[in-house]
Amino acid sequence: MENLEERYLFRTIDPNNIGEAEYAAHMESVCYDNPADACTREEILDRAAAAPELFLVAEDRRTGRLAGIMNGVATDEDVFRDAFFSEASLLHDPDGSTVMLCGLDVMPEHRGRGLARAMVRLYCQREKERGRKRLLLTCVEDKISMYKGFGFHLVGVSASVYGGTVWYDMDMLLQE
Repeated sequence: MENLEERYLFRTIDPNNIGEAEYAAHMESVCYDNPADACTREEILDRAAAAPELFLVAEDRRTGRLAGIMNGVATDEDVFRDAFFSEASLLHDPDGSTVMLCGLDVMPEHRGRGLARAMVRLYCQREKERGRKRLLLTCVEDKISMYKGFGFHLVGVSASVYGGTVWYDMDMLLQE
């Protein structure tokens, strides 16, 4: 099996590189089956500007292109709401105890290697070291088992109606 640490450079997004945020927005549009479920270019750019420290990217060392991206917004709120997607610059609290995960995208040609699992593991480790207590995400029904495999727990049907889709809240406690 391929050594992911050798193949990919895991780092935060470069907030000064607008092209990187633009490519992250492109990845979002490629990775969602239902285009209405993907965050818009403007939402991704806003989030990258507001909370670059909450982006984790996997850069393919061979090509220099992004292969995966994971991002969120920190808050002290307990319930995921659609505004976390669209109003990151207003809602992000750098000292928040919870990270509302807004996206985990792996380009199709990089899937099946364990990259998403590695990204979740690294993200959890990083945010735990920063003192965060919880990660919360929404996903469609057919992704629940994948996220359970990463260690998330099903909370239930989400209040989110982003894209007109039925979402499910899942969370992971980082600190007891």
